[in-house]
Amino acid sequence: AIDASSWLYKAGYGCAERLVESIESGISDPICERIYCRYMSARCQELQSLGIRKIYLVFDVKRCPLKADTNAEREQRRQSNLKEARRLKALGQNTKAQDKYKMCVKGTDTMARIVTSSFQKARVKTVECVFSPFEADAQLVKLVVDGHAHAVVTEDSDILVYSA
Repeated sequence: AIDASSWLYKAGYGCAERLVESIESGISDPICERIYCRYMSARCQELQSLGIRKIYLVFDVKRCPLKADTNAEREQRRQSNLKEARRLKALGQNTKAQDKYKMCVKGTDTMARIVTSSFQKARVKTVECVFSPFEADAQLVKLVVDGHAHAVVTEDSDILVYSA
């Protein structure tokens, strides 16, 4: 069972500027969609090459209300980094701008739904996308407790609260 949010975040690095600007404008970018879908698929294929037969990609649906302050701080930092990225790009400092754009990347519900759709269209039976009611942590543990998964892959220390 995979906390797919961290993978989405990393998937966005491959097209950081395009992704961030498309999220800000509300206009989808098919190039970015292909890049992050390929990233997610490649990560699943890596696990399958190690003998893992079934993968659950668990996506967050809503932000936990208890983390509202933390999420607001993250969004404020993201907006500050976006302003700086645009400034650096305007000055022709593209490498520094790209680093700032990477600091603005976030996984979105739209990205999760596009990834899910790409696995469905490809008829991949070994990867199941699950949408958790709130954050993925509890759903990841539930998949293990119910015997659907034998391990959790996450970078989120909140999983320790759920004893996974």
